Parts: sequence; structure tokens; C-alpha cells
Amino acid sequence: MARADKNKALLADTNPPAAEPPDRRDEGDRLAALYGLTPKVESAVIAAIESDAEERARALVGPLHPADQADLIERLPKPQAARLILILGDGLDAEMLAYLTEGTRDEIVDVMG
Repeated sequence: MARADKNKALLADTNPPAAEPPDRRDEGDRLAALYGLTPKVESAVIAAIESDAEERARALVGPLHPADQADLIERLPKPQAARLILILGDGLDAEMLAYLTEGTRDEIVDVMG
């Protein structure tokens, strides 16, 4: 028994204490600010739609994840959403449709023709 106690004591001296896990509470907020649909991106898309800056609208919406594109479409008033769908045209990610509510999806499909 004495030998086992000595071994435990030796191991305790050579093993550093476990490190504290990093605090990741704010990580999601920082990442959300870097990627995805932010209020700034949403405002810029609305401004692009209203000023007929089609290339700008495509450049802003294109990099968004399909779920973020769907969220944007859901947030826009119907006329602006319809205009954005027409602006995106063939550049529209079809996966985005899967993230829309059924009612919005039906409206978008009607706009797409």
C-alpha cells in the first residue's frame, strides 16, 4: 500500500491541473456579426432593392446561407420580397425554399412563375 501511495503522490506532482475550459458565451454573438444575416446586411439589401441596384443586391444575398436567405425573404414586405426574387433570378439557391414557411414558399413560387 505504501508503494501505491508513493506512486499517486509522484503522479500528482507531475500532472498539471486541468485547464479551465474557455468561456464561449460570446462566441456565437461574434460569429453572427461576421457571418449570416445581420441587421446591417438586411438594411443594405433593402436599400439595394429600393434603388434598383440589382448587382449590389445579388452581391449581398449570394453569400448568405440558404436559411439566411429564407429569413431575409420572410422579413421583407411582400413587394420587396417579390422584387428580390426577380433580381436573384437563376442565382436563387433552390435550397432556400426548404427554409421558407409554406405560405411564403407558395407566394415565391408564384413570383418565380
